[in-house]
Amino acid sequence: MVKVCHLSTVHQRRDVRIVYKECHSLRQAGYSVHLIIADGKPDETFHGVRIHGCPRYRNRLARILLGPASVLFQALSLRAAVYHFHDMELLPVGVLLRFLGRRAIYDVHDNLPKQIMGKHYIAKPLRRVLAGFINLTEAALSRSMSAIVTADANKEHRFRKYHPLVRAVHNYPLLEELTLQNTHGRDPRTICYIGGITRIRGVFELLEAIRTLDVRLILAGAFEPPGLEAECRLHPSWEKVDYRGFLDRQGVADVLSLSSVGMVNLLPNENYLDSLPIKMFEYMSAAMPVVASNFPTWQAIVDRYRCGLCVDPLQIPQITRAISTLLNDPEAARQMGLRGREAILNDLNWANQALILKRLYEEVLSR
Repeated sequence: MVKVCHLSTVHQRRDVRIVYKECHSLRQAGYSVHLIIADGKPDETFHGVRIHGCPRYRNRLARILLGPASVLFQALSLRAAVYHFHDMELLPVGVLLRFLGRRAIYDVHDNLPKQIMGKHYIAKPLRRVLAGFINLTEAALSRSMSAIVTADANKEHRFRKYHPLVRAVHNYPLLEELTLQNTHGRDPRTICYIGGITRIRGVFELLEAIRTLDVRLILAGAFEPPGLEAECRLHPSWEKVDYRGFLDRQGVADVLSLSSVGMVNLLPNENYLDSLPIKMFEYMSAAMPVVASNFPTWQAIVDRYRCGLCVDPLQIPQITRAISTLLNDPEAARQMGLRGREAILNDLNWANQALILKRLYEEVLSR
């Protein structure tokens, strides 16, 4: 059995893309799959994937400097046929693995230069310097990889300038989860937002939008920074919020079974504009209509499948009107949800993407 190894110093050991999708799909394809994760937790086997815990460094600088070394030591001891890593800070590890004659795949989850440009707490001149440095580093070091995997077609186009073997493996939902056979038990006045809760993800715009509505908002996810929760609790709309905290996959499914509309009103940000919002696809998978930001990529999906409404996320009246429209016309909202579900079943699902990943591994191993 061919042994493959995924590595991360940033993500959690239950990361949906890494574990539930990529690692599990490779395991189903007959590979012996290992995951090295720097979270300081003990080793375990999860869904047939052998997970190896490495020390966790809470200080970001220590993580960047020391984390890769501990991950590399563990990785070399496994003697895997393919090493597949998920963080830019592990690019030097990938280069060293290639120097030692090993196959290495770089998985690009985010457009990091654009992400840096959207961090308004960093001075604008420094943002440009950091973004430029990251862009040059990724361009230089990714050339030596065996292959590049990206989370969407826009990132695939970017990395094709640096490497001949690049494949977009879209982060679409798993068909077997978040599926509701019966949508009649939903609360007709409940909406939800699931995901990281930050200013740039529009939490205050959402709270302001529901101020005049007879609605319950289920909010699920971790606040970042943690102090943001206290600010949100002071908002007049907080009395309408049912905050669930960070949820596992079953908890997410439970929230979707209660809600009638899924919110993904993220604010304009360089990293969001051309990304694919996994939460929007998960709402669609659960046959929920969506209220989404009118970024061109997102608007094209919503318009194509007629599965919700798009709004300017900076215009609170638009958000309020979209929520009200869907809640006050439940039959139209139900039809939108069904069309979204149909899109996931026929097109936007992980099963299709798993085939792309498996073919890429076959190509890498054949070299």
